[in-house]
Amino acid sequence: MSINDPKYNFADNCIYNVASGEMIPEDEPCMVFRARDKYAWFVINQYLRLLINAEGDEDHIKAVNERSVAFKSFRDAHPDRMREPDTEPTS
Repeated sequence: MSINDPKYNFADNCIYNVASGEMIPEDEPCMVFRARDKYAWFVINQYLRLLINAEGDEDHIKAVNERSVAFKSFRDAHPDRMREPDTEPTS
């Protein structure tokens, strides 16, 4: 199984960094944003601004920018699929 993020993937019921092979430990909190979440693009862009202002790692800035573009493209192409974030199961 793979996830739609070029930085991470799944193996042995764990999420791991594709480049380093490092597994995210079970005790380390992790959060997934979906492109259909109507606030996700804004959150990603705020994070991107913080990275740029802090003169963060250029490769990481590039990767976050690529995710931002992908989320915006999804949002623009699928306005009917955008949702208020929730924890309710979908039907």
